[in-house]
Amino acid sequence: MAAGLRDIGALSHSPAGNVTYDFFTPNRSESPTQFGARISAPGAAGTLTRALRVASPSAGALTHGWFTTQIHEATRLTLELRRKRIRHSLKTTIDLPRSALNSPSVPLAERMRPRTLDEIVGQAQLLAPGKPLRKALQAGRPYSMILWGPPGCGKTTLARLSASASDADFIAMSAVLVGVAEVRAAVAAAKNNRQMGKRTVLFVDEVHRFNKAQQDAFLPHVEDGTITLIGATTENPSFEVNSALLSRCRVHVLKSVAADELIAAMQRALSDSERGLGARALRAEPAALERLAEVADGDVSGACAQIGRRG
Repeated sequence: MAAGLRDIGALSHSPAGNVTYDFFTPNRSESPTQFGARISAPGAAGTLTRALRVASPSAGALTHGWFTTQIHEATRLTLELRRKRIRHSLKTTIDLPRSALNSPSVPLAERMRPRTLDEIVGQAQLLAPGKPLRKALQAGRPYSMILWGPPGCGKTTLARLSASASDADFIAMSAVLVGVAEVRAAVAAAKNNRQMGKRTVLFVDEVHRFNKAQQDAFLPHVEDGTITLIGATTENPSFEVNSALLSRCRVHVLKSVAADELIAAMQRALSDSERGLGARALRAEPAALERLAEVADGDVSGACAQIGRRG
């Protein structure tokens, strides 16, 4: 452990997927110390990496900081805490019990998130046997792409599986919540991965929310292969994504999931004893599933959420 950072407790994980880490450090500067934190969680859908900001609340005193984030689908967490502009860092790892992944407190839609391409419902136009995207992922060669489709059609899941297919580090962010600083931190992590021979898939949800300058920040790193960029959007990328960035990505259109496919997803959730509600031996009338599929309106996550609330 580097001088200046002192661990005061284990990295902890609750059944609901909350990850909490506590630390304190002597802060002798005249302003609040800024910390950077990264959570890495290898799971069934590749390694999820989240960059977090931690700011100690006061200056000139012993300061205590903490943060909480949510990570499901992982069996081990590694956290790296780094004091910005000073070469002080701390790294710690914990193993998670598998029971935490399938806890009833974890939303059913999250527990039932597809772990393989074959588990994805719908999107046959992209993922049917022989389709170019499926062949690329099966060969472990994901590429930069923009996924355009309505909510709940599988954009995030497809991005995770793209990373898993090539054993790449998966960094996820939402354009609603981050800015250029977080993008630069993700690129720095990707450069470190590249030096170690590991690929990085950077997933940006709601990518159309980034302005031109923020979108331009991706360009050189997509071009030189530092990151494989996967952007998700509900808006037409021809109007919302810069032409320069769009020219370096393939656009895939995801469709709203059909009612019969939603019913299949709900039936799987009802019968799956490991991740779903199979242990409860619940049964649903066909008419009830049809009604829930109608209410879900093409949203797989929404359909599973409906089952979870009624289960």
